Amino acid sequence: MYSSEENSIVIVRMQDGEEFFETLYNALRKHSVSAGVIISSIGMLRRIEMAFYKGNSVYEEDFIEGPLELVSLQGNVGLKEGEPFAHVHVTLTDESNRAFGGHLKKAIVQYTNELFLRRLEKTRINRKFEESTGLYGMFLE
Repeated sequence: MYSSEENSIVIVRMQDGEEFFETLYNALRKHSVSAGVIISSIGMLRRIEMAFYKGNSVYEEDFIEGPLELVSLQGNVGLKEGEPFAHVHVTLTDESNRAFGGHLKKAIVQYTNELFLRRLEKTRINRKFEESTGLYGMFLE
């Protein structure tokens, strides 16, 4: 992983074989980011675990070996129990241009991934469990 920061934008280049979230969290720690918005991320992923939320803390999970082209990734980052946490959704395509999408749970970088993140300077995002939704909801401070 290579990373840099300029004017509250953190730029991360992930390399082949790196685990997406582990690498993202390392970059967040390196640049002391506790809240932000993922502006864009492009590249390829493999060994992808995605999920669809069905309610009551139940996710329907799907695994795709890949590799797949990452055509869209969006999300936000904050803290959950004091540690970096990213809520990320993706759209991916296969070699026939069929699209797959959902909540990204795990993935391995295939070749490269280029991510741009905007740091939030004043607002803090904390994830806390909500009984009403069964989710770790976003709380702003």
